[in-house]
Amino acid sequence: MRTSGLAGNGDGASSDRFVLIDISRTLAAFIVVIWHWQHFFFVGDRLPVGFDRSIQPFYSVLAPFYLQGGIAVNFFFIVSGFIFFWKYEQSIGCGETSSWRFAVARFSRLYPLHLLTLIVVIGLQLIHISIVGQPFANPDLDLYALLPQLLLATDWGFDVGRAFNLPAWSISCEIVAYFAFFLVVRYRLNSFRWVVTYALVGLVAMASVRGEIADVLYCFFIGGLIAKLYRRTQEANSLAFLLLSLSAFLLGLVLVDLNLDGPAFRPVASMMVSALTTIIPPLSALSSKLIGRLTEISVYLQFSLLLFPGFIGLCASGSRFLAPLIRPLAPFGNLSYAVYLWHFPLQILCVLTLPALVDSGAGSLYARPSVLILFLVVLTGVSWLSFACYEMPLQRFLRVRLQRRAPPHASLTALAEMERL
Repeated sequence: MRTSGLAGNGDGASSDRFVLIDISRTLAAFIVVIWHWQHFFFVGDRLPVGFDRSIQPFYSVLAPFYLQGGIAVNFFFIVSGFIFFWKYEQSIGCGETSSWRFAVARFSRLYPLHLLTLIVVIGLQLIHISIVGQPFANPDLDLYALLPQLLLATDWGFDVGRAFNLPAWSISCEIVAYFAFFLVVRYRLNSFRWVVTYALVGLVAMASVRGEIADVLYCFFIGGLIAKLYRRTQEANSLAFLLLSLSAFLLGLVLVDLNLDGPAFRPVASMMVSALTTIIPPLSALSSKLIGRLTEISVYLQFSLLLFPGFIGLCASGSRFLAPLIRPLAPFGNLSYAVYLWHFPLQILCVLTLPALVDSGAGSLYARPSVLILFLVVLTGVSWLSFACYEMPLQRFLRVRLQRRAPPHASLTALAEMERL
């Protein structure tokens, strides 16, 4: 997905995207690929008991990604919140961007590639079933699971698991965040205090019911808070934002490195819950449960409250100051969405054309570093072709056709700006 600074705001980044954020999002997509490398060692739909993760390629270097790479998806959610609040908060709030134009922009960017990769996954899985007798790394292939996939609604309360193209679940959750974002901005419920409240409500919901949508909303509004801080400091003192981002990032690094265990984090969790119950008194009845849950997700909170926000802040500042140097890398930042959705179908294609030498273990073809390198190179090429030859042409086509249904008074400027997302 592509990002951009707010056009015409007069600063050095006004005509350029947040290139470093684009690049970091693509790198995060590759981290998810590393996390999903374990699929090649699955027996059925899970890893064998006692699987030794250290046999995976370049494990000494990539171990954090093999062990916790799934958390990179939360980085996507925080980045999305930052970009949407930075770029569309004002145009939606003043009515320049209508609900139809916003929906067209999201649909034309997300759905074409989702539909194509879904069709490819279905075809490849049918071939895999005919050869092996079961789908690859995914037990949830039935008509009941297909309809929510087609509607990008897999995590809207349907009990369909991680069906078909596994990574698509996160897109269904992001759509809910987009809808919530548009409503709160259009109805002027988007002050800093309101956004803090939404993030806290998402955190409480995530800690108590463990829902994926609550997780996404929490991260999305954390990203919105970063954007609001960034806008305020650009108007006053950009150095303050840079120092704040650096401090959060370094503190997050230290805490993640220490990997605080439950007892060590419990006093912090208690203070957080005390603050929450002061703001929202009815939560007092759940205080003990919330303390336990916050303790349990302590490392996740270090990522989502410190490390990721600090890193995004540094990337935003860096995009401003380093724009001439990093602009040649901008095309790489366009590939995040394609990398994210194409890597699973490419995995299925690999097991169909390059079967493992053994089912699992150190002798597996997929334990070889050269195979990982080749996979990443091919995935990058496929993603570039997908973006340049399919995603962008179809996105432009859909936006031109669907614009004709937009209200005649709606501004064309907003949709032109959305061409970059």
